[in-house]
Order: sequence, then C-alpha cells, then structure tokens
Amino acid sequence: MFKKVIGLIAGFLALMFVVTLCQLKAETQTTAKELENKVIVYTTYDKEMTDIVKSEFEKSTSINVEIKKFANDTEMVNEIKDKKDTVPDVILGVSTNTCEELKKDNLLEANKPSWYSDVNDNQKDKEGYWYSLFASPIVMFYNTAVIKGEMVPQNLMALSDKKYANLVVMPKVESNDFKYFLNTVIAPYVKDNKVDDGFKALAALKFNIKEYKEPGNQVIDAVAKKEGAVGFADLVKVNEAIKKGSTLAVVYGTEKYPVITEGIAIMKNGSNSNAAKLFEEFAAGPKMQYKIANKFKFNPTNKKALELCGGEVSELKDRTYKIDMNEYNSNINSWIDKWNAIVKEEAPVDKKHNNANVAGTAVNNNAAVQTNGNNAAQNSEKKPAENAAPEQHNAPAANTTAAPKDDNQQKTVPAKSAGNNASKKNNGGAGALTPTPADHKNK
Repeated sequence: MFKKVIGLIAGFLALMFVVTLCQLKAETQTTAKELENKVIVYTTYDKEMTDIVKSEFEKSTSINVEIKKFANDTEMVNEIKDKKDTVPDVILGVSTNTCEELKKDNLLEANKPSWYSDVNDNQKDKEGYWYSLFASPIVMFYNTAVIKGEMVPQNLMALSDKKYANLVVMPKVESNDFKYFLNTVIAPYVKDNKVDDGFKALAALKFNIKEYKEPGNQVIDAVAKKEGAVGFADLVKVNEAIKKGSTLAVVYGTEKYPVITEGIAIMKNGSNSNAAKLFEEFAAGPKMQYKIANKFKFNPTNKKALELCGGEVSELKDRTYKIDMNEYNSNINSWIDKWNAIVKEEAPVDKKHNNANVAGTAVNNNAAVQTNGNNAAQNSEKKPAENAAPEQHNAPAANTTAAPKDDNQQKTVPAKSAGNNASKKNNGGAGALTPTPADHKNK
C-alpha cells in the first residue's frame, strides 16, 4: 500500500513537472512575441518630440524604434497606400480625421490599452482603432516687422480688406489646417442657412492671397521671411519659430480658434503588431502625454495626464472652440469645392506689389496703411470684374462662439527665451506665448 501511495505521488509530481515545463515554454514564446526587437513608426511630428518618445520607450523596453518623418498626413497616407509591402506598425501625430479615413479603408487594427477609459469618447474611437494624443489650436499669426498697430487683423474675415493684398499665406487647401480655418469662417453662415453669402464675403480674399504652402513650418517660414505677412498654423509650431528668434506674434482678436486633435493608431498589417501595442500603450499613456504636453504646451487628452498638468496647459485655452465634427464631416467637401470655385482659382499673385509691401527689415504703420493706394493702382490693371475688392465686408461674425471683445483687442506676450529682442522692439514685446495664470485672467 505504501509503495502504491509513493508511486501515485511520484506520478503526480512527474505530471506536474511536465505541465509546468509546457507552461514555461508557452510563456517564453509569448514573451518573445511581445518583445519583438523593433517597431516602425510613421509620424508628422518633428524630431525634437519623437526623440523624447523614442528614447524613453527604448530605455523601458529594449525595443528599437524606427521613425520615418512626413511633412503632412496626405504624404503619409499616400505612401501607406502606394507601398503596401512596407506598412508601418504605428502612425503617430496624424489628425483623427485621417485615422477615421484609414479605419474606413480597413487599414487599422483595434486595441484597447490599460488607459482606454481615461480618454473621453469624443477623443477616441470607441472600438479602439485610434486615440487622440494632444489638442492644439490653429491660430492666425503675423510678422511684426511687416504689419503692426491697426494693421493687425482682428478676425479672419478682416483679411478680405484690400490693405492685405498679397500678404496672406494660406496652407494648402487639402490640408487640415486650411479646412479648420474654412470651418471657422463658414460655420456661422450654416446656422443662418446663408452659406453662399459667406463665400461671397470670402471672395475678396482672392486679391490678398500671396500663395498656398504646405501646412505648418512652410507657412510659418514664408511669413517669417516676409514672403507674406499673415498666416495660419499650429500654435506649437508658431511658438517654436518665435523662440528661435522669428519676428512673429499670434493674433488675440475677436474670435476663437479651432482646436485640432492629433492621434495614434496601429496599422493592421504591420510586421511587429505586439511591439506596436506596447508602443501605443506607452506613447499615448498618461506619463508620456504629461511629459510632451508640459514641454511643448499641447493640451493632453488623457484625463490622468490633465490631472498631472493641473489642467489645460495651452495659453489659448479660453480662446478656443471644438469643431462640430458631424457638421464638419457632412459639409467640408462641398465647402472646399465652393472655395476652389469662388476664391482659389481667381487668386492673383502680384509680385511687384508684394515686394513693395514687404521689402526691408521693418515697415511702420503709416507706410503699411499707405499701401492701400498701391492696391488701387494695381487693381486698375486687372479685368473689370476683378477691379476692386471691398474695403471691408459687413459680414456676420466669423464664429458664433467668438470671445468677447477686449479693451485691448490685440495682445502679445514677451518671449522668455533669449535672442528675441528684435521682435520685442518691433511690437512692444511680441514673442513666445507662455503667460502666467495671472495673464489668463487679464485676457
């Protein structure tokens, strides 16, 4: 009997040994999959930002991050669709609209990280196909060495005034930056069912647009180099240029700015899917969002990251609005068609006039305003149908959520970084926008 018991125990132990050995083997195989040795990331973010994410992730996981930078969403999507044999594992810093398009094309893989519930439903795909990372406003900015004082436009529709002839640099029409600008101007007319009136008011812009550039840095560079005087771009990118010494300033006018949201998503056919999930968990998690938001002045979308920041970190948090995405998605294509038909195709480029306007290192206000006479002379050379732009449209407010008009409509905040003294002299302290909480109360 004793021998039987011993035999049974020995058999049971042997069985347990085999089961444990199989489990260990399975666990080892799973771990190997999770620790794929690389992850391929396509991004629109600048190197300064991606280097932080790359360094922190590699340090934490020993997984190598291969990054490819694109100028914009369109360029990235075209490569993804054209070169199907080199699919990335993760896309980073693309608009959530682009994520939605890729989802519809069945190119994304769903994933629900540990922080899934810490992101509001309007900042993520409910099925887990994409997540917003940061929110940042698209702002109107100008070169303080070219226009100043009363020449500074206080709202978007003001740019239809002929005194801005050939001074406006627009992001390309297909870009999200442009689409959000157009939404800000036209949405109020939708409410009153007067969209055509809105585009008629915008038509005068055809006299004033100097050129269309790739969104972001190319628009900023053009205004900084005095190829134009006014542009539209992501606030973070404008601030970066100001900190580097550009004589640029953001307009604090009479209306609010649209907020763009940039996201992260996992590609469906990537070759490193497990590493991709780990990268999404890390890069869009609260600690990394906090670190990036705090350094670059984005607004994080993760609730825990917001708590770490003590609330929104963008200096324009009280001067922004969220786009009604249902209205936007339903109308943006038809609005673009109208813009192309009414505005873009007729936009002249009068280089002679433009050179007179922006030549030199600075233009005083009287000289800038005096260019209205030049505009009239130049317009007389155009076709009769294009002979004169209206002085100023009496159009509805460009945004139904516009901020109340302040006593000091246009404000600039001095840069904290060195090397921007020229900007301060030209515009009474225009510089990088990093106000204290007290500054917000004064706005």
